[in-house]
Amino acid sequence: MKKRVKTPATPFDRSLLAPGREEEAVAAIAERYRLSMEMTLGRPFPLSDGHSHFAHAILQRNARAIEHLANGLNDVGKKVFVEVTGIELPPQQGRTWEILRNWGGITAAEDALYHAERRERIYRKDLDQFSDPEKTRGVIEQRIMQEGLDRIVNVGRKYLLVDAEGNGIDLSTPGSAWGKCRDYLETVIELKRARAAVAAEQANLNAPVHTSAAERALDAAREAVTEAREVLSLCHGNGEWLAQQVERRVAGGYHQLVCEGGNHALVNGAGDKMPLVGRAKLTVNARAYAGALLELRRASIAADAEQQATPSPLQSAPAAEEVPAAVCMDAFNMDA
Repeated sequence: MKKRVKTPATPFDRSLLAPGREEEAVAAIAERYRLSMEMTLGRPFPLSDGHSHFAHAILQRNARAIEHLANGLNDVGKKVFVEVTGIELPPQQGRTWEILRNWGGITAAEDALYHAERRERIYRKDLDQFSDPEKTRGVIEQRIMQEGLDRIVNVGRKYLLVDAEGNGIDLSTPGSAWGKCRDYLETVIELKRARAAVAAEQANLNAPVHTSAAERALDAAREAVTEAREVLSLCHGNGEWLAQQVERRVAGGYHQLVCEGGNHALVNGAGDKMPLVGRAKLTVNARAYAGALLELRRASIAADAEQQATPSPLQSAPAAEEVPAAVCMDAFNMDA
């Protein structure tokens, strides 16, 4: 049973956090942390460098240095952090780290990259089984980072390292050197995606801020379509053929996705249907792709309507035409 956390009754003097009072603040925070440990444990607790490091981390907003507050094992440190900063930390570990991360200015993408780099270093030991680990590592990074073999798929009983077109290496071949380090391959793939996410995030920060919500929704819809099509096309059992059929139907006016009796189908205005039935995994991915295409259609209509309704800055005066109050589109039903 956890001990009830006890801290000094006197509130922390936050005026110590003002610029120019760093030494006083470090001493006060460290002593408060030490005294809280002593009061909670009910026995003398000496001041240590750890208390000072904790204080410096708070003053420097170094969330990574106090990430341990989110592990559920340091309630005293959490309580002192709250008393010093005034920022509440909930019982949930994940939510606690999210708050600390935001407080420290670490984005979700940067956090994912940090952990991806850490896992890559851990699993790098798998390459020690080869005669030249560094050379092997270089070959793997070349194939994954630069040549695009950046996904591992399961086809039947085989695992394949493939590119976007499904071409690649069979990891299940007996004696395959690639198969012997599949865990490491997965960490490098994760690292590549994490780096790309941080790069995209930085690009968004540096991009002009004039993009509208409709334009951002359209970009997100395009990305979702690309991802959904990739997943469907890699499915064993005519995934690529089915992706093309879905595209033809949507382009030809099949703008509703309905579910009847557990079976999904694309439907046009006349009631004609394209059933999305078959093997479970293929059906789920086909349905997801159809839904992504319909969402892209909706986002495109909204973006076009917004563009038409907004006069260009180069125009001396807005057009006198009446803008429709709403954009009509076919019903979109994505019931699970």
